[in-house]
Amino acid sequence: MSKVKYAKAFKYLTCFSTGFAILVLELVAFRLLAPYYGVSNIVTGTIINAILLALAAGYMFGGYFADKYKSDQLPYFIIFFAAVYLIVIYVFYKPLIHALADLSVMFGSALTTIIMFFIPAVLLAFIPPYFIRAISLDTTVGKTTGIIYAISTLGSIVGGILTTFLFIPYLGSLNTFLIAVLVLSGVAILGLIRFHRRAVFLMVMVLPLFFPASPESGKFVYSGESEYNVITIKKDARGEALYLLLNDGKGHHSKTLDPDTMMSNDYYDDFLVAQLLSDAKHTLILGNAAGTSMRQAGYFFNNHVDGVEIDPQLSLLGRTYFGLRLNDKLKIYHEDARIFMNRNRQKYDTIIVDVYAGSPYVPFHVATLEFYEQVRNSLTADGIVAVNIPFYSLNTELSEYFLNTIERIFPGRTYISGCVAFAFRTKINMQLLAARIDAKSAPPILKELSYKVVSDFKKVKNTNKVFTDNLAPIENLTRDILEKGFPDYAGYHH
Repeated sequence: MSKVKYAKAFKYLTCFSTGFAILVLELVAFRLLAPYYGVSNIVTGTIINAILLALAAGYMFGGYFADKYKSDQLPYFIIFFAAVYLIVIYVFYKPLIHALADLSVMFGSALTTIIMFFIPAVLLAFIPPYFIRAISLDTTVGKTTGIIYAISTLGSIVGGILTTFLFIPYLGSLNTFLIAVLVLSGVAILGLIRFHRRAVFLMVMVLPLFFPASPESGKFVYSGESEYNVITIKKDARGEALYLLLNDGKGHHSKTLDPDTMMSNDYYDDFLVAQLLSDAKHTLILGNAAGTSMRQAGYFFNNHVDGVEIDPQLSLLGRTYFGLRLNDKLKIYHEDARIFMNRNRQKYDTIIVDVYAGSPYVPFHVATLEFYEQVRNSLTADGIVAVNIPFYSLNTELSEYFLNTIERIFPGRTYISGCVAFAFRTKINMQLLAARIDAKSAPPILKELSYKVVSDFKKVKNTNKVFTDNLAPIENLTRDILEKGFPDYAGYHH
């Protein structure tokens, strides 16, 4: 291959590599910001638009400098500078995000994204238009433009696929971040070494910075990532209970049980009341997490329990840390709760809805009229649905939406007690519920809790504020609450 053809092919490879790195970094941005700002559409939209703005700026500057300069070295110096900038971000990203985490979700995520990724994205977007000018003749501008952007886009596709299905699930977000930096560093050094032999020493200077930061030993029982979540497990202040935390760490998604009573002393216990009142022989749990509610159902009622959990890693951690043991009566389906309900034909005595997007945000598609209509249709004639209403939303417009959406499907039969909503397929009264509790053979601790929960029932009043598949402003309402400060969880359970 002639030097001219080699140089041209290497320019194409460079465009592929920068396209690859841009998509890898964009996807990594979601994971790095999730523990601090959550995974809502607000954060997603902020990151995407910040990167798009950076790309627009980079394309513009690349075109401008392509007409003004004709240096074959300039693009590789720019790529190398982008790699060095990213290395600095890699080393200091945690204190940076901690310093900005108290800002509002929208402003904090925007500022964090801009500081961490805007400049590198601008620099990488500089490359395609610069090479278009360097490669094309006046008669081949259109063809060269098409090839350059096709190759760059192909690199982004490969980066997106590998990051989504291989890098993050198996290597984690930080190692994925380093892959992008290594690719950029390698391309930059190979491009510069043709002109400056001493550039090879730059690699020696850069490599020591690629060693991962030491983990925060002792702070967590477990820390890792899955395809869906950044996961940590920590002990409470007294070292007695384990809590499963996802992404932003606000609230918890599973908790170990008291070995003597098998109670959680948390809202999970209220789900047992729904099963006691419905004489549940078959229970469905949407949002099984590490299996707290599944363990309790199997212990107290020995009934059939189907758990739906989108993240298989949480089920594995449930078996490892939370005492979850599956058998013929306890089964887990790893899929989205709404997808499960779309094709479900089984009838359940109790359906528990405890679904969060790995953060304080409830996914809109499991909070709408259409979803609860599916829930109602999956209940037996005397069935009960129990829903974990976000504790931080109580007595706000957000909880009004949540509760009235349920009440619209179960009119006159929806109640709130603590932070759990109970909706009945048939009409009930307090005397009937008390009689059901009296008639049950259950441990005293569970019967006592059941009396308390029922005595606290408050009937939900119907209003016009409901969530639908067409319009569900959950994220805006949640953001308004969280920006006022995430409340203490204490006092919201029985």
